[in-house]
Amino acid sequence: EILAWLEFRRVLFRSLEGLRTFCITPALMDNKLAKASTYTLAVAIYFDRLFDREKCEKVTICIDTRAGKGWPNTHAVRLIPFLKHSLKVLLDLFPLRLHKVLVYPVPSSFLCIWKTISKCMDPLTAKSVFVLQGVCKINAPLPVEKLSDHLGVEQLEHLEASRIASFKI
Repeated sequence: EILAWLEFRRVLFRSLEGLRTFCITPALMDNKLAKASTYTLAVAIYFDRLFDREKCEKVTICIDTRAGKGWPNTHAVRLIPFLKHSLKVLLDLFPLRLHKVLVYPVPSSFLCIWKTISKCMDPLTAKSVFVLQGVCKINAPLPVEKLSDHLGVEQLEHLEASRIASFKI
């Protein structure tokens, strides 16, 4: 059941660099069901099943922090432990696989926190994480202008359609 939140939001497309891209929607995580660290392990299990160990495929991960209708809707600032733990675990378990992480949209307060956190990280890891400011409410639009440096128009449309289709009315 925990893997369902990731599997449901799996988006199969490639970034502008030609890398397979996946979307994680933390607002779907239910903290009453499991801790954030459990969700991190679910992502690790998912990737372990997905990757061919004989190949050195790199991926881009999109983390859409916007809320959704009928979701548990954890606030973006409360996602810091999940993001920090996820980066550490995924980088330890899948070295050299993570090409880029796009975290969007986040409030300006999160940007200040990220600047502090990123100074304590490995510089190469910090450079691969792109934190994009914006409104993370339910009806907030996808920050197309900020994501267009990383994803094509078709991929952005697919991300938004997939998110809206997962709303629980």
